Amino acid sequence: MSATDVPAGRALHLVDLENVIGDPWATGPGVAEVYETVLTTGGHRAGDIVVVAANRWLLAELGFVAHTSCQKLVAHGPDGADLALLDWADASWIVQRFERLVVASGDGIFADVVRTARGSGLEVDVVFGGGAVSNRIRALEAELWPVTVPAKCGRRYPRAAKVKAGRR
Repeated sequence: MSATDVPAGRALHLVDLENVIGDPWATGPGVAEVYETVLTTGGHRAGDIVVVAANRWLLAELGFVAHTSCQKLVAHGPDGADLALLDWADASWIVQRFERLVVASGDGIFADVVRTARGSGLEVDVVFGGGAVSNRIRALEAELWPVTVPAKCGRRYPRAAKVKAGRR
């Protein structure tokens, strides 16, 4: 999305950073790079509100580099970031205060808020990365914007190597 494509009015950006990156244990400067790319792709501009949810370790990665300011929500467990974002701003509050909604997650749990926002006349964009976009989101015909996750997103805990069965 280019700056000329962004509609007028203030936007709310709900960012599930773990979902976009596709790895809850990502580390390094790639985390902030993905975050900034999500905002650029979603047409962020001055005056927009940004809320990011992720586990505490992933959010800490944003704390060590300069980045666009945001409200950070620490999330725990399965669907923790999704639920934290949905608890922070319900659909009726969003449609009363914003002209545009950007959801940075392809999870189907956001389908109801996307449906409500679109039904109330808000422009809705969905930015997605490492995770796929659910069929529930696709069916709502929101604008879909892919983000490429850089290989330089490290991993705090390496995936366990497969051990070959057999004799020693």
